[in-house]
Amino acid sequence: MRLLRSAVAFCRSVLNYIEIVFNWKLAFQSAIVNGPFVLLINLGHGWVALSAGGGQAILSGIFTGLTSRVAQHFAERIRTPVLAYFCGSGVPMLMMLGLSAGMHWYIIKTPELLASCALPTFFTGCSTLFLTFVTRNLASWPNSLRWQRFTKWFIKYALVNRRDEGRDN
Repeated sequence: MRLLRSAVAFCRSVLNYIEIVFNWKLAFQSAIVNGPFVLLINLGHGWVALSAGGGQAILSGIFTGLTSRVAQHFAERIRTPVLAYFCGSGVPMLMMLGLSAGMHWYIIKTPELLASCALPTFFTGCSTLFLTFVTRNLASWPNSLRWQRFTKWFIKYALVNRRDEGRDN
């Protein structure tokens, strides 16, 4: 019985760590948006469209999960607004461009390379910029009912639960 308890405790600690470094909510949303867009962009080129869309869904899901949590971390910890927005949005956008171009150019040989890379990069830049903005300004928003509903929705569907609050990371 003690072995089972220690195994459960280990699994919980691993899941807590994953939740601290990976935002699974935005990863899932990114995968279901970016994959079909790249599939539709390359639809006229046969089976390569399916591999391009599937590859982009996997890459976007993993990468957005990591970068959105990093953007949330930067937004909470960096005091200078310009630096926080650059680190929280510009760096993930450039990284997505590089990873997406590498995957579509070298691995999949996607025919519509520019559009297949530009659209996910644009979505990554917009989503991390918005995430950084909202995370930095969440506490100072007006207390109207409309903003309360949006704040609850945003915390529920976009932000990672803050189990790491109180720790000095």
